[in-house]
Amino acid sequence: MCDKIEIEILDDIDLAQEKPKLCTSLYMTKYEYSRIVGRRALQIYAGAPPEIEIDGMVDPIEIAKEELRQRKTPLSVVRKLPSGIIETIDIKDMNIRDY
Repeated sequence: MCDKIEIEILDDIDLAQEKPKLCTSLYMTKYEYSRIVGRRALQIYAGAPPEIEIDGMVDPIEIAKEELRQRKTPLSVVRKLPSGIIETIDIKDMNIRDY
């Protein structure tokens, strides 16, 4: 009555090495930059702990920009394409310009 089901267990190491091929560029646009900095600054303002040493910085926007420069922002960029494909890109993998 019940068919046997084969299950393959993958190690976390195998999953970490396998990166999907992206349809879009790894360059962060100025709109994505602004959105990431704004969202992270709002989190910091609301009391989230900074991911970097702030060394006297008090402005949440400056802290968010420095986190992004050091690639320590705990956010990802999600791109929705017209074809229905959704790409999630970790900030650590992106090429970021300072706008």
